[in-house]
Amino acid sequence: QTARLGTASQRRFGDCALSLCPAVDPVCTPSGNIYSREAIVQYLLTKTMELKEARARREAEDTAEQRKVAAKEADEKQKAAREFVQKD
Repeated sequence: QTARLGTASQRRFGDCALSLCPAVDPVCTPSGNIYSREAIVQYLLTKTMELKEARARREAEDTAEQRKVAAKEADEKQKAAREFVQKD
């Protein structure tokens, strides 16, 4: 069985794909999507900030992980040095 989509499930031509309202100062992508300039700029700014925050969190996690690895290696070196000294 197939179901037909009603007009409520489709955007009207000229509506912004983000705000679903008539586009103000419309911008069209190469794929044919229409956006209001203000809506697309706001969306891009929001996504850019989210990505920067995610990158900062990831870098902080990486730094913490590197510190743990370095501390573990230093402990292993100290343990090996102590064992070497105790053999004598």
